[in-house]
Amino acid sequence: MSLPSTVTGTAFSIATCTGGYMSFPFRDNGDTITKIYYHEMKVLTAAYAPLEDFNYMTANVGFPNQQKPIRSPFADDSNAYYVGDQSVSNGGDGFTTFIRVFANIPQTRYDPTGLYAFDFSGVTTTSSSTNTTTYPYTMSISSAGYNTPFSSPSYRFGSALGSGNIFVGSVSGDTTKLAVGDAFTVTVTPTISYDTATIGPRSISSFGVSIRSIAGTIITMRAGKFSFQDSYEAYYNTNPTSLGFSKTVVTSTSTTTDGEIETRNSPSRELKSYVMTSDPTSVTLSNMTQLPDSLSSSTTPTLAEYNAMVANGEYLNGAPETISRFLGNIYEKSLIQVRAIS
Repeated sequence: MSLPSTVTGTAFSIATCTGGYMSFPFRDNGDTITKIYYHEMKVLTAAYAPLEDFNYMTANVGFPNQQKPIRSPFADDSNAYYVGDQSVSNGGDGFTTFIRVFANIPQTRYDPTGLYAFDFSGVTTTSSSTNTTTYPYTMSISSAGYNTPFSSPSYRFGSALGSGNIFVGSVSGDTTKLAVGDAFTVTVTPTISYDTATIGPRSISSFGVSIRSIAGTIITMRAGKFSFQDSYEAYYNTNPTSLGFSKTVVTSTSTTTDGEIETRNSPSRELKSYVMTSDPTSVTLSNMTQLPDSLSSSTTPTLAEYNAMVANGEYLNGAPETISRFLGNIYEKSLIQVRAIS
């Protein structure tokens, strides 16, 4: 014996709701707004047909695409969209029964996902090393004396060299490393003894010089006026025979930069967002964050910018965003994010 084919006066020639229930699918994830409406439906088998996408759960005739089921137990919800029929089956006696489903587009939310392995940047530390070679030299002095622009018995080398103590001689060693203007502290052999007009003889064994000219191995050097040395009585009591000095030359430098990607576990979350579309291939998705091997003041982000992200608890995209069907033509985008850590 079959059940009566009418419910409060309908013959089910049009799909009619005979009951229904509602769910909050993401309540446990903090979304208490999103609802899914389930309408238990019945219709003559010959009259059954699913609805088209982009229909709304409203009976307002002034609203486009209104398809709220007849006798729905729910209030109009213009933010609920048709997402398909479920459990379509033979209801007997020429009827078809099914569940007609409408759903809100879910709210954007973050779901916790525990620790996630991500490739974090190292920190750039730069170290430099310099290799040097020290070249020793000895000048065999062929002539020496005090040069002054005044007329004097000690005026020996010409005013073009300027005022001071002049030393000319042949230099042993690699003279290609020497240049005019180079300055040195030299030791003189034997110690120079010179007269002064005010306090008598004095002696000096080391002093500063600079190269005035180079002609092969013949070098001319000049020192300034020694202490209390008088322009008119500047002759040496002892004749200097050699100068000793050295020059340190940088032969090579090297710079080493440390810092490389390190995989570490970081607290993560999953960003869930939703879009209604008939063409999911047209939806733009986010790529994962690409950090440089090593952070510095010139990288993107800079070391200072990344440290600010850590301090502010910001998140990075841990993997490329994906998209999948939620219900009907509502699609779910999923993006794993990891917290920036130092």
